[in-house]
Amino acid sequence: MPETLAMDARARSSTVTLPRPWLDDLVRYFYAKLGSYEDAQDAAIEAWHQGTAKAAKVMGSANPKAYFFGMARRVAADHLRKMARNKREPWATGSTAAAPTEDAAMVDEVLRGLSDDHREALVLAYVHGFNHVEIAQITRRSPAAVNSLLQRAREAFRTQGSHIVEDR
Repeated sequence: MPETLAMDARARSSTVTLPRPWLDDLVRYFYAKLGSYEDAQDAAIEAWHQGTAKAAKVMGSANPKAYFFGMARRVAADHLRKMARNKREPWATGSTAAAPTEDAAMVDEVLRGLSDDHREALVLAYVHGFNHVEIAQITRRSPAAVNSLLQRAREAFRTQGSHIVEDR
């Protein structure tokens, strides 16, 4: 009987898949965290493999996308540690991404000037559309702490953005 249960669990986990649009969301998330399109693709593939290996657990959670992005956040932290060991800065130049519009370049410049926590909170909220409860699950903070973080991040974005606009 235990053999049958193990076989059933393997069969179920092999049929559960992650939604394909999440891969595009992952690349955007990692680009915001790592600043390089190549690093973002590498990290996204790594996180995707981890997620598909645990697809049944991810899809069985209360909020699968937030659970999955929590896993992805840990992959991003690993990549940032590797970059620090190799003396590479996130957001270094040399990306092969398409040239952004002037507005997108300005937003990119403002985001680069923010702290990692502020940048991550804003990207999760406004690029990926997560609400404060989902961001709390991803970042392992309380919803109240995420609300405060988002308020501080918005203010920092406004302040940093006004300085950049004045300089232009």
